[in-house]
Amino acid sequence: MLWMITDFSKSQNFDGAEKAIAIALKSGTDKVSLRNNGTYDQSQIRQLASNLISEFPKKKVFIHNPDDESFEDFDNYHFSQRFFKKAVELKKLNKNKTIAVSLHSEEMIEKAFSQGLDYAFYSPVYPPISKPEDKRKTVKPINMKNLYLLGGINRMTGRTLIEKGFTNLAGISLFYGDTAVDDIYELSELIREKVNG
Repeated sequence: MLWMITDFSKSQNFDGAEKAIAIALKSGTDKVSLRNNGTYDQSQIRQLASNLISEFPKKKVFIHNPDDESFEDFDNYHFSQRFFKKAVELKKLNKNKTIAVSLHSEEMIEKAFSQGLDYAFYSPVYPPISKPEDKRKTVKPINMKNLYLLGGINRMTGRTLIEKGFTNLAGISLFYGDTAVDDIYELSELIREKVNG
């Protein structure tokens, strides 16, 4: 399955950002994390989440590093690794919420799932396209239920991973650019074929 992590700096305005996400969801994306990084205020992110949930009730919309008010109002959240303890604590107190966390080691992945977290991202599988300054060592892909591979995922690297049996892919740059719709559609179809045998 494909999971979009937003980069609001790629859109000229808020309406454009919402439109880009809607196009990705219509093209075959299953989940989206609204990663804000200070571009918009939290009330705008909450409104965007509400709009997307209403328009795409079968898709999952995650708020990234939510403030306390957002955590009360929605069901799906995605935390950076630096908020790992908070994610675990919130999950223990809110079993009905779906919580994902971004991680960078196998040890942390095991810890996340043993602590009851629902999803994890493992990165960087390839050098990140959206962060050319990121010099972290790449990680070896792992195939595990509810684990999404992240980092440097584009049409070609996505195809390579899918051919090797990895069907949970996440990305940032994959979902923006001139060929995004075709890339998303192709990869989502390849994933469905692989999953369905």
